[in-house]
Amino acid sequence: MNTVREILMIVENKVKAAEVLYEAGLYDDSFYLCGYAIELLLKASICEKLDLDDLFNFDKINTRRLFPEKKNNSNFKQLYKQFKVHDFEQLVLLAGLFNFLTTSIEKDYQLKLEWSLAFEWSEQSRYQLKYKKTDAKNYFNATKYIMKWFRKNLQSN
Repeated sequence: MNTVREILMIVENKVKAAEVLYEAGLYDDSFYLCGYAIELLLKASICEKLDLDDLFNFDKINTRRLFPEKKNNSNFKQLYKQFKVHDFEQLVLLAGLFNFLTTSIEKDYQLKLEWSLAFEWSEQSRYQLKYKKTDAKNYFNATKYIMKWFRKNLQSN
């Protein structure tokens, strides 16, 4: 089970690992892990918004239903597929953050810059060898800024 609190701990670990990779000169891997951390922040926000205790355990889908004895699971499984994505824009929408983020970036130019940079990430980043030291450092800094923004604005802890 990955509660919101556990997901946020994983985010912290990913960012720490990204920093170690950066210091070791593994800029592509650092870039990828930072993007993955942002993805997890968005998924934690989804869990919080939808009051789900675990967004990642799709193997136990029947235990997460109001009436698990019902046999027709195909529609329910399709519903969960919507959350098994890596696209930031889709995750922002699923987390119910679109209007809040839009308003926030209109008011905070630095936030706009950092999210703009964040949106350069994709799941395919893990297969690329193109990021330079400055790319990884800028992305790391953007990730830290976005994490700070999440802590300040979104967590109900």
